[in-house]
Order: sequence, then C-alpha cells, then structure tokens
Amino acid sequence: MFFALLKKQFIQFIRRPQELIILLLMPFVLIVILGFSLGSIMSDKPGFEATIGIVVKGDEEQEIENFKEELAQQALPEEAKKQILGTVNHMKPIELLMQNTFQHKEVIQFIKVKKLSNKELEKAKRSNEYNVIIVFPKGFSYELLQKQFFNKDFKSPPLTIIRNEDKSIGADTATNIMEAYQQRLSLYTYASQVNPEKASNIEIAGSLGEKETANKEKPISALAYYAIGMSMMFVLYIAPSLATNAYVEKEAHSLSRIILANVSPTLYYFSISCTGFLLALFQLLILYSLVAICFGVIWSNLLGFIIITVSVSMAVGGISACLSSVVHRLNSEDMVSIFRNVVVTILAFLGGSFFPTEQLSSQLATIGGIVPNGAGTQAYLRVLQGESIQNISGELFTLFVTTVVMFSTVWLFGRKGWKR
Repeated sequence: MFFALLKKQFIQFIRRPQELIILLLMPFVLIVILGFSLGSIMSDKPGFEATIGIVVKGDEEQEIENFKEELAQQALPEEAKKQILGTVNHMKPIELLMQNTFQHKEVIQFIKVKKLSNKELEKAKRSNEYNVIIVFPKGFSYELLQKQFFNKDFKSPPLTIIRNEDKSIGADTATNIMEAYQQRLSLYTYASQVNPEKASNIEIAGSLGEKETANKEKPISALAYYAIGMSMMFVLYIAPSLATNAYVEKEAHSLSRIILANVSPTLYYFSISCTGFLLALFQLLILYSLVAICFGVIWSNLLGFIIITVSVSMAVGGISACLSSVVHRLNSEDMVSIFRNVVVTILAFLGGSFFPTEQLSSQLATIGGIVPNGAGTQAYLRVLQGESIQNISGELFTLFVTTVVMFSTVWLFGRKGWKR
C-alpha cells in the first residue's frame, strides 16, 4: 500500500509540468542571472576596467642626471651625498609609477595604461576612451627630487590629472592610486634621509590588498553562492506543491476512498514526506550537477555534500507532510498560497538566498541559521570552503530538529484532519 501511495504522489506531481519548471528551470536561470550580474560584488576581480593615458613631456633620465650633477656641487658631507645618490638611483618617480604601481599584479587586472605623445594629448582629451589622463610636465622629476631633498619649490607646473567625469568610477580609482603612490614616495624619501638601510624595505609600488576569508578558507564565487542560495529557496516550493495535491484529493473525495481502504493517516502522510524527500533529493542533485557541468562548481568533500543534501531533503519532506496535514485540518487551500507567496520569500531572505545576511547584521545571520533553508545554505557554503563535517554539526542538528518538529505537527494535526 505504501508504494502505491508513493506512486500516486509522483504521478500527480508529474501531471503538473509547471511545477517541474518552477523547481528546475527557474532556479537554474536565476543562478545564471544573479551569478553573472552580481559576480563583481563577491569576486576578487573588480567589476570595471579603467584606461589611463600618460603624457611625459620631459626626459626623466636626463633630468635625473641633471639632479646628480647639482647634487655633486652641493656643500654637503660626502656621506650625505652618497645616501641621497643611492636613494635617487632607486627612485625615478615616473618610471616607478609606470612600471611598478600601474603594472602591479593587483592593478593590472583592471587598469590599462597607454603612453601618449604630447601631440596626441588634445585628441585624447576629446575622446571618451580614457578615464584619466596624467600629464607630467617637462622637468617634473628634476624638480620633484629638488623638493624632496633640498626643499625647493616647483618652478614649472606640477603634474596635471585630467578626469573623465563620464567614467567617474575609474577616474576616482586612478586618483586614489596616485594619492597612495605620492604618500609612499614621500615616505620613502623621508626614510632614506633618516635611515637608508630601512628605506630599502619600503615597497613604493604599494598593494591594494587581497580578498580572503578571515580564517583563510577558500573564497566563494557568486555563481557558487547563488547556486546554493537559489536551490535552498526553490526546494521549499516542493511542500506547497504536494500540499496542493493533498487538498485536491480531499476536494475530489479521493481521500475518503483512501480512508475507506483502511489506510492509516501515519502511512498516508509518511508517503507524502517520502515523496517530498525524493523530489528534493532529485532537484538538488540535478541542479548541482548542472552547475558543476556548466560552471565548474565542484564539491571536493563529496561525503559532506551528500550528508547535507539528504538532511535538507528530509527537512523538506517533513515540511511537505506538515503543510498537507494543516491543509486537511483547516480544509482550506489558503495556507498553501500563504506558504508559497509569503513564507518561502521570508525564509529565503532570512536564509541568505538573495545575499549574505551577515552583511546587514550578525543578529539576522543568527536567525537565518535557525531556519532550515538557512542552515542548509550555511552548511553548503562551509563545506564548499573546505570545512569538515564536524564543523557543520550545528546546521545538521537544525535540519534534524526541523524534521522532528514537522513530523510531530503531522501527528497533532493529521489525525484530526483525517477524521473530518
């Protein structure tokens, strides 16, 4: 009898193809859309590219030589001259900016530098190609060194930064890099004057920093995150689908015939739970297989993935049986609509299906870990980051408690609804 009930549940579900679209096609489409559109927010790579034009009107090498000649004529101790000369040999301002700062591994991925001649400057200003154009006037390096070491003021105009306000994000980024470079250049010069040996340890190019998790775990890509988030949201739609079938059975008096066949309520609702479990299991396995094939999101800890998937599916099975028993008890389909349109959305928000809830508050993240889809999301994320099964015991316990509570509710409501 149990297998007959199970077969009946599957046949009823398959006869509604719109449910298959909701459970499989919709989450996959949303994974693709959200993963690619919001990828720059969660990825290490920036979501923009900037083009910077560099115009050098003078000859830096010649200007460095001119400064060295002037240094030799200064009334300074020979030791001081050697210290300054050693600093100058490693501090060519324009070359450091071009070769070190803008060619840094963390900068080159989103900033493209083009060197322009003086004749190309006016044409570049009229075009919309460049976010920023930096113009170094003739004598810039020579006078900068004079200011740094001899405290002399600029005679010629300082460098000019021409911003393209139509591309303000890239312009702001380039300006910030220039400011950081100037600060490090000043620090290097000061350190060279005070302690030349320590100055050699200062990295003039600087670093923009690297994105990593606090406990050195592997970062999660946007596609991987939304694959988990959307799957945990849409797996909940199995419950209202099965509850709708249960309500239709009662309205069509099919449930009365099942009762006359001496089928116990425990067996009936258990068949709904098993159907929800199997549907959730198939849905999750199909979705994650598609994501692995199409986008390369691979689970290195396969055992952890299977344990979480089974636990989530069991919780969904319990929710399906519980909602079906409530529908029978109230003899109304309103609860199905409320669950599908309101409860699922709230649970998806709390569980982090749309975005990481810890970005809003730690309290919201704690609440999200209590709901079943939130516990499943956190467990999947931790395993994908390389954590062991022992570290997700709290999330697995939450899913287990959810299953037990749902079955207890079935026992409470199911028997009363069965007698009506």
